[in-house]
Amino acid sequence: MRNRLSLLLLFFSLVASVVPSHGQSPCDFDGIHPFCTDNNPMGITYPSGTGNGNASSFLGSSSACCLGSTPRPAWYYMKIYQPGSLLIYIEQFNTSHTGIDVDFACWGPFPTTDVPTFLTNLCNGTYTLTTSGGPGSHRPTNGDHSNNQTGGWPHPATASGNTIQMTDCSYYADYTEWCYIPNAQVGQIYLLLITNYNGSAGTINFNRVNVPYAQATTDCTVLEQIEDNSPLCEGQMLMLNYPETNPLPGLTYTWVCPDGYSTTTTTPSFDRQNVTAAMSGRYKLVRRVGSNVGDTIFSADIVVTPTPAFTYNIAPGTRFCEGETVSLTISVNNYPRAYYALNDEPLPTTSQTQYDVPPFVIHNDTTFYIYASNSPFYGDGCYAMDTITFYCARGSSGLIEDQICVGQAYNNYNFTLPVQNVARDTLLEAHFSNGSGCDSVSQVLLHITSNPHIELRENTPEHCGLQDGYLAVTVTEGTGTLHYVWTPNMNGATDSLVDIHGGDYTLTVTDSLGCSATSTFTVDGLPNPVACFNLIPEAPSYLVGEMIVFSNCSQYQTHNHWDLGDLNTSEELGLTYTYNDIGTYTITLEVTNDEGCSDTYSKTIEVHEQTRFYLPNSFTPNGDGINDVFMPVQMEVKEGSYTLRLFDRYGNLVFQTSDLNEGWDATVNGKKVPTGSTFVYFTTYQDFDGTVYEKSGKVTVVY
Repeated sequence: MRNRLSLLLLFFSLVASVVPSHGQSPCDFDGIHPFCTDNNPMGITYPSGTGNGNASSFLGSSSACCLGSTPRPAWYYMKIYQPGSLLIYIEQFNTSHTGIDVDFACWGPFPTTDVPTFLTNLCNGTYTLTTSGGPGSHRPTNGDHSNNQTGGWPHPATASGNTIQMTDCSYYADYTEWCYIPNAQVGQIYLLLITNYNGSAGTINFNRVNVPYAQATTDCTVLEQIEDNSPLCEGQMLMLNYPETNPLPGLTYTWVCPDGYSTTTTTPSFDRQNVTAAMSGRYKLVRRVGSNVGDTIFSADIVVTPTPAFTYNIAPGTRFCEGETVSLTISVNNYPRAYYALNDEPLPTTSQTQYDVPPFVIHNDTTFYIYASNSPFYGDGCYAMDTITFYCARGSSGLIEDQICVGQAYNNYNFTLPVQNVARDTLLEAHFSNGSGCDSVSQVLLHITSNPHIELRENTPEHCGLQDGYLAVTVTEGTGTLHYVWTPNMNGATDSLVDIHGGDYTLTVTDSLGCSATSTFTVDGLPNPVACFNLIPEAPSYLVGEMIVFSNCSQYQTHNHWDLGDLNTSEELGLTYTYNDIGTYTITLEVTNDEGCSDTYSKTIEVHEQTRFYLPNSFTPNGDGINDVFMPVQMEVKEGSYTLRLFDRYGNLVFQTSDLNEGWDATVNGKKVPTGSTFVYFTTYQDFDGTVYEKSGKVTVVY
């Protein structure tokens, strides 16, 4: 516990350095803070409230029970960890460590054990804090609360539901106070108000008094609220998270960053891509429901280490004469300390930002691989890598032989020559000069080797999604063993690919001299036929003799075969058909293409006897006795099975009936509808065999 409290002391000393004052209300920005305390001789330190405000804007115009006034309030909350009575010793000092008057009031317990809910309800007006009617100031000599010396606290007459009683209160002119909370239970939350009558900036110390009659402790996990992945290196992603346990409707999270950036999110997580050193510092989280301010939480400081940058005393690419001694100095910038490695070999540990490479004699082109880190362990910490190459200008060395592939440009030995201008086995004269008096002439016998040549031998398309495509090539030219690499990657690939899907395939062939060629080929993917048809009209059941249109919506087919479910078939693209017998029929369409691929699609329908039932699509309610109401005609419907409903274009029900003899007279709420008005009807009925029919349509009123 002592180690944990030491961390808390460090945490709140940091808080005090950036939060010099508190809000008049716990709902102000940065207006309330969590705290915990234990039997630690050093106590726990928090900043005193400063400024000119008071707590009346939050508590109301009446005095806060025993507090005659509430100047410069500082608000805190705590949560009980171990049950029992709790005695907290309070001290307040100015910056010269001289005691200054401190007073307090404490409320609780609140009717929740969840901190986010407590903070939200505190600020949205759910709780009422009792501020008057208590027994007065309570300060036993030396804080002694044994033998029930509680001074009449708590005051039970004020406790009811969300009306929160004042647990303890003192308005004594001294720099010390004792807050006593009797019979505290695990998870209970208490609110503590500290006032600063003196007005000087300072600190408040809390310390739990460990006495036999007060053994409760507070829960310090309320302080550990923001998770982060600091420290970071430049370019990495910062991840912050608040482990929300009780998200509430309308809850938002405002993240305030040390570089001035802020953002509001609806989830309790915040990420920043590609962080820089300027983003180091303290990150703050504010929880809000609507315009109410909830908990303000500080994270640990985020540390972002800058990326190293290398400089050299010799320009990279400098040419030296063969046999010349080189002295190289490497410097690293943007780092408070650096550890080096050259060519993957760790150097003697050094935290210097400059390293002198031991002098070396150059006989060939020399490249250094440079590594710098802020960790003495290779591969750890934030690091950067770089290379620097020094070229060796050789003296005359007779005949030099070299080799390149067709299509490359020759740029060795301090000159560049396009290959297309060079014949095979060409003798070149190379002039070397580095501007430092190291000049020489040599002959270069340049061997130019042909690249492999790729030709397509066979390309078979994929049929019907069966992964049966085939691709084969012939490779000519090239020297020695040929190496085949296909993209997409094909393990063990040679000059052919079998059982492949349609798509693009790229082949790179490299010979034993490193000469290569690349070609891309496309394997066609022939589409599979797709069977599809619609019935017009589309319905689950039809009448004997009713004409049905079979509309073919298939794709990629060349042949159609209809099985109409009544032993009749057709090869037409589409057809019109009637069923002359009642029954259940499954219609199946099979489509094929010229490659023999096929697909089928089926629908099942019911065919019933004809029923005499008809609803007109218009009627004329003009009082001439002809077609004056909307109702079915030519009926042959089972009694009790009929319903009719009409709706206007806004979906409002205007008429309904279950009586076959009742019709609609074109009135809504006793008023005739305008001519030309259109309505939608839905009707259900059964024939005498019990078959159910559902129909819908439109009807127009015409005068």
